[in-house]
Amino acid sequence: MRTCSGATCPWWQAGPARLLWARDWPWTQNRARLTCGRTLNWLAQWILEAQARAAILGATPARLLGFEKETQTCAAPRN
Repeated sequence: MRTCSGATCPWWQAGPARLLWARDWPWTQNRARLTCGRTLNWLAQWILEAQARAAILGATPARLLGFEKETQTCAAPRN
């Protein structure tokens, strides 16, 4: 696998506000080998800044998907 780090990666030019993490793409059939923890370790090696990782893992996808910033609690199901 060709690796890069932070600013040396072509995709990094978009910045963390335009990036999000999908742990299983493009390896949707290899769950046994490519665990969530393993792919998150890759992200930690590629993106050293904790604030940038937080944006890629949370803020950017939340904004893209229209999630509210506050945590919502689920109501009990009605019978």
